[in-house]
Formats: sequence, structure tokens, C-alpha cells
Amino acid sequence: METDYKRIFYESIVWKAYPEKGQNLKKTGLTLRKLEREFPYLLGGGRRKIKKLQVYFTLLPEYAGKKLIGGNPRNWKKECARSLLNNAWERAYISLGCTERISALPCEGCGESVPAKLLAASPLAELPIELWAVRLYQTRPFDSLCILLPEDAGEKEMERLQELLEPYLSRMKKIVYKGAESKASALFGAYLYEEFGIVMMEVQKLPQDMPVLDFCTQEYDEGNLNSVSGDSRKEMPHNLQENGKRPVYISSVEILKFLDIAVKNGYNTKVN
Repeated sequence: METDYKRIFYESIVWKAYPEKGQNLKKTGLTLRKLEREFPYLLGGGRRKIKKLQVYFTLLPEYAGKKLIGGNPRNWKKECARSLLNNAWERAYISLGCTERISALPCEGCGESVPAKLLAASPLAELPIELWAVRLYQTRPFDSLCILLPEDAGEKEMERLQELLEPYLSRMKKIVYKGAESKASALFGAYLYEEFGIVMMEVQKLPQDMPVLDFCTQEYDEGNLNSVSGDSRKEMPHNLQENGKRPVYISSVEILKFLDIAVKNGYNTKVN
């Protein structure tokens, strides 16, 4: 049976690193790689077919090289670094079938280098729903869930949430909601009750005994995950529910950190 794949492209920085000796990235371009590991996920209704996420990526060395005199790091010119990353994305899109481009988070304490400025200037874009689905799939088994949504969330966010949770709802016993009521929360609450008989209750504090899905805008600051909902949590471990002691907190920032760890610690293969 043919596997249904989603292919994404991830770009990140190798901090304190230089191009390999004798390598001229301006001529060769950045190397494209893929993770050997593929990530299963469930999404949407109908037949519960497990799909897979394939991650392709490139890593830009923080420095362009070393100065001839003194051997100090030589910084990239901003236009050159941006061109290298854009070229890598174009090749991934055209040749590898990647449909989403995702940039890494800025590195805390990475200074004023050109790559750091490029990442800092990139907004934390809406991540593909498949990445959320991968993290939720890794959270199994669970039969309760806490949801956080932006106050201005509407029909689009409700449909996204429904697509993400539909494979699990028939086995859910409890879903709670934290935050201001929105159009999305009202629509999703009505859907849960009408289709599954689940009454979505509002809570004032984040529960400690269930996974949390936080779709609110995220900021990364000094090791904390800060949500516009007013909650912040210390950085969570990336392995799910270690020893059953801690529920998982899934957010945009957490997903990006999970992806970065997978890319930089996992086995990978050159594809060009």
C-alpha cells in the first residue's frame, strides 16, 4: 500500500561552525539532507489511515569562514546568507516535493551574527497542521485534553482543530478549555456535544494531569514558553510523558524545538 507523505523543509543554523575546509558554498549551495526517521500521524475523519511526515533540511554555518589575518570568524554578508537559504528552499520545493518552509527559532545568546538576525527577523509563522498531528500522535495514549485558543479564533481555527482531533474524539472522556471565549471555542464546543456527547468545560488554571494544546501566539524567552493567554511554562522535555510524571505541552515553540533536536541529533542522509 502506498504511503501518504507530507514533505516539509526546515532551515536552521549550526552555531559556532564554519563551512568545511575547501568548500565554497557560494558555488555549491547548501547541502540538502533528509531525516531517515519518518514521523507517523493521524489527521481528519474517515478511515484511520496512518500518514507520514518526511523532514528535509539544510544547515547554514554561523560563519562564512576565518579571516586570513588573526583567524577570527568572518561573518556572512546578509544578502549572501539569505540567498543561500532561499536557493536551498527552491531546490527542496522543485526537486524534493517539499510544500512548507519552516525556519528555526533564534538561539538564546547567539549574539548579533547575520544568521541570528535573519532568524530573529522571521515571524513565528503558522506551522503545518501535520506537525501538530505528529506531536499529538506521539502523546498517545490519552483520553483527556486541554485546549487554548486565541481570543479572535474563528471558523478557520475551529476547522483546523476539528481536523487535528477527529481521529481521537471517539475515545475521549474529557476536554477542557482555558481562555477567553471565542467563535472557535463556541463552535467546537457545540460540535463536541452534538457529535460525541462531550461537554467542554472552561477552566481557570492549566490542568496538570492531561496534555495541553496551545494554539495561542508563542514567544520564546529565556527558556520559557510564553503564551498570549497569560500562561508560561518551563521548557518541557521532548519525550512524551516521561515515566507518566508530566503531561505534554504542545505549542508552536515546543514543536520547533522538537524539530530542531530531531534534525541536529538524528541520523540524516544527503540528497544532493
